[in-house]
Amino acid sequence: RVDHGYLLSTLRAFGFGPQFVGFLQVLYTSAECLVRLNWTLTEPVSFGRGVRQGCPLSGQLYALVIEPFLCLLRRRLTGLVLREPELRLVLSAYADDVLLVVQDPGDLVRVEACQAIYSAASSARVNWVKSSGLVVGDGWQASSLPPVLQAIRWSAGPLLYLGVYLSATHPSPPENWQGLEGRVIERIRRWTGRLQCLSFRGRALVINQLVLSMLWYRLNTLVPAPGFLANLRTSILEFFWSGLHWVSAGVLHLPLEEGGQGLKCPHTQVHVFRLQALQRLLYGAGSPAWSVLAHAFLRHFRGLRYDRQLLYLHPRGLPRDLYGLPVFYQDLLQTWKLFSATRSVAATEGADLLAEPLLHNPQLRVQVAESPSVRQRLVLAEVTRVGDLLDYDRGDCLDPLTLAERMGLSRPRTPRRVLQEVKAALPPAARVYLDRVLREGTPRPPFTPSPPDLFIGPLPRGPNRVPCPFTVSRLHKVQPVRFQTAPRKHLYTLVLHTLNLLTLTSRPDTKWRDLLPPLEGEKPRWASLHSSLVPRPAGDVSWRLLHGAVSTGVYLARFTHIPDTCPFCSVRETLAHIYLECARLQPLFRLLLDILLRFWLHFSPHLFIYALPIRGPTK
Repeated sequence: RVDHGYLLSTLRAFGFGPQFVGFLQVLYTSAECLVRLNWTLTEPVSFGRGVRQGCPLSGQLYALVIEPFLCLLRRRLTGLVLREPELRLVLSAYADDVLLVVQDPGDLVRVEACQAIYSAASSARVNWVKSSGLVVGDGWQASSLPPVLQAIRWSAGPLLYLGVYLSATHPSPPENWQGLEGRVIERIRRWTGRLQCLSFRGRALVINQLVLSMLWYRLNTLVPAPGFLANLRTSILEFFWSGLHWVSAGVLHLPLEEGGQGLKCPHTQVHVFRLQALQRLLYGAGSPAWSVLAHAFLRHFRGLRYDRQLLYLHPRGLPRDLYGLPVFYQDLLQTWKLFSATRSVAATEGADLLAEPLLHNPQLRVQVAESPSVRQRLVLAEVTRVGDLLDYDRGDCLDPLTLAERMGLSRPRTPRRVLQEVKAALPPAARVYLDRVLREGTPRPPFTPSPPDLFIGPLPRGPNRVPCPFTVSRLHKVQPVRFQTAPRKHLYTLVLHTLNLLTLTSRPDTKWRDLLPPLEGEKPRWASLHSSLVPRPAGDVSWRLLHGAVSTGVYLARFTHIPDTCPFCSVRETLAHIYLECARLQPLFRLLLDILLRFWLHFSPHLFIYALPIRGPTK
């Protein structure tokens, strides 16, 4: 509820010109509405407050209208003040959903005063009865608040904000996932009766657009409950196959042009969300509050005092158990461990060099630091970066005796070896920069590194992981790309082929590779099966044929009393016999040969099975 006069005054205060304000004044002056009551419309009712429902401008106008109130709160409230990192959190707002963070009970009294000022100016009201409060810690008494604020529902959680439950006692409240699986199954059940009318492509569209789309928001912001994604994938595959699974799930998740059905994989999409979060953390514009907290969480991990440096350590540098981090950031690093990350160039000067890791650094190998005991002593001595080895008072590197004392060693042999190996591993330009820093003394340069230029790609595989010929996996062809500009589609392909490595690497692109003689250049024309010129049922049959998902007599005879012979020629009914070798097919092949010759095309078994590419000349 916003007074129109206040709305126009706010726009003028924000610098909007008289022409734009005049347009809005025309829209809102003498505005009227009709109320629908019992299938009839009332007489026109004039309204002088509020924005028009359904108008594209309403959201932006309300965001401008409430901004003076938010500015007043930011100026008068203390909020939550953190020392490490230096951060002050006061509020978070999305349209009219405002979340306040208060540490001092006096802030709530000031909230009421600010709200009274805003109400007097805009005619807006806050319904405190419908408001909720999340209490973190002990010693909070709602009875000490003003009577108006006592109407707020105070509890330790869960608190629902923007569709996500927050709790003071549980890092990932189970309320976020309770009932969600049931709603997904119910939505799938509504389409089960229409399976006979849906092609494979139609089933994939139903799952992607109507089922999985309701999960992406929560999976983007929360870590799913244990077993949730596995149960979800089982329900999706049961719906797609209607009970009998012919092709592995990894193949179904492939795009259409690679022989799949484009079915979204929930596990893959969650990992893509985490990689996109890391992209925003490293290269996002500005410095939002969440990124400041994220860097603080990473710096305090296991006493390493690394921040962005955690992302370009050797994969063995990140422990298997990431306790000590919030569950969301544990999930981020677990996703990052699935891939190989390399830097384009090593740091040679500035804060990047001073913050260069000494442990698990592929571009600065310190062999003595590979020992677990030495590594642990370096962490306890807070000597984990190149800059930690500098003694500005002496104008040189740390003395081996001093370093031995900090590491808790009686002899300086190991510290001396650490210093020697670090100096030998540094490039000449880096050593020159460190000498200049030590000569200049103060002010000491900061230890805040710039965002690294990372390249992300698949982990290297051993020689025993040689893919089979014509494999459906593309992981061995994926080249590292610059992480900052990596598109979502490339990240999805990388994650999908990584998670389904064993399934896709050991599987040929089609079952007919062993049945047809090898012929250079011949391969399945998957795009032709999904052309608008091909009826959906025919495309589905051809897709199943290429993957060998056909109920042959040999297959049915294994668990039924049906004979394994062909009913037309009494020969074993194999896949090749049904579509190539049966005598009843020979007249059809002669007819196809004659038709294709009229178009200057050559008929062959490969063309009959793999399909004809639908391009301009052959369309």
